[in-house]
Amino acid sequence: MPDITARGGYEKPFPSEDRAVEPLNRNTDKTAKWIGAFTVDNGATIPDADRIDGMLVHERTSGYFYDYRRNTGTGLYEKKFLHYPWQLTMIHTGGQNVIGSGAFENQGYNTTVSVQSFNNSAGDVSGLGQPQVPVRGLYSLIASARWVVNGTGIRHMKPALNQSAIPETLGLETVEKNGDPANLVYLRGSWNLFAQAGDDIGVQLAQTSGIALGQFGYICVTLICPVD
Repeated sequence: MPDITARGGYEKPFPSEDRAVEPLNRNTDKTAKWIGAFTVDNGATIPDADRIDGMLVHERTSGYFYDYRRNTGTGLYEKKFLHYPWQLTMIHTGGQNVIGSGAFENQGYNTTVSVQSFNNSAGDVSGLGQPQVPVRGLYSLIASARWVVNGTGIRHMKPALNQSAIPETLGLETVEKNGDPANLVYLRGSWNLFAQAGDDIGVQLAQTSGIALGQFGYICVTLICPVD
């Protein structure tokens, strides 16, 4: 019987088998699996039997680029993303979203801006109307609020993960102070956040005018880098 090398499962025929072609054919099949990166149609799946540890795969137009890594527990090869283009942009339309005076409130959105979104689906919007991220990774968050004009109090915005403020966000909070009503109309903030697959990314808003105020919201969440 031929012995097996440590890499790739290659077969090394004994000298007495030097005319045997079967091991050479099998070695050629194995080599074809791991030389270079494979291009596949979007959403195509390579059968587990044809995968090897470290195999690189690029989808034809989605921009997804990943490798397969062997799970030592199950023995199966799992997809791990190296590049995952994803962006979801949303706004609040059809009337102002009213924020009461005093406490922070989570901001929801009801309209996806399709021309500024990529590789997203309806499942990427949570039931609370916030972007729900598809994979574990580092994300960019940009958000703004356009308030009705009111010259009293302060306007606040801070990032939230699963409707909870990010720990230590006091230093990240965006604040516009009172005095000039024009400064209280637009509020904008940007942050980088680490999130797990399925997490909601959003912002919390607060204002201290003494009355409820309406505002129109905007949010854009972009995957900077998957972390698998």
